[in-house]
Amino acid sequence: MATITRFAALLGHLPVFRGLNDLEAGEIAALMHLEQKPAGAVLCKEGEAGDAIFVLETGVAVASKKTAQGDEQELATIEAPSVIGELALIDGAARSATVRLKTAAQVYRISVKDFDALRAKFHPGAYKVMRNLALMLCERLRDTNERVSEFYANPEASLQAMQKRQKELWAKRQAAAAQGAPK
Repeated sequence: MATITRFAALLGHLPVFRGLNDLEAGEIAALMHLEQKPAGAVLCKEGEAGDAIFVLETGVAVASKKTAQGDEQELATIEAPSVIGELALIDGAARSATVRLKTAAQVYRISVKDFDALRAKFHPGAYKVMRNLALMLCERLRDTNERVSEFYANPEASLQAMQKRQKELWAKRQAAAAQGAPK
């Protein structure tokens, strides 16, 4: 019971698992496989199928995405405790970003296949997780809509900011090419 309570405490801090009681947290915990990962390890890679989610219990990770110019653009620093790759529970589609560990970390892996089996058995915890994901996606969509509205509120300033960023990326690429670095 102490282990279930420990997992309930860990999961309870994460929006994806909010509202799970000890029994439901225990059902999710039964799906979790502990992995000790070194700094630099890749948890998920942009473009690969989403076959698992990760609960980062300790450590720090960095999410990045390739730009159209082929550069790696850092999107976010992710500190424990956190969930990574949660959209895989919805559709298992290709990962939208690469997540690499900045430090050594303790990570729990939950396979989508195992989670889907729990959901297929009508476990309430699985449905609470799916509802939480829906709420999170609604919040993200509203945030995106706000950003789009801000962009179009002043298109001239937005275009200038984009052109400035493009020039910075081009200068960075030229400097790397001048030093013989890969483009």
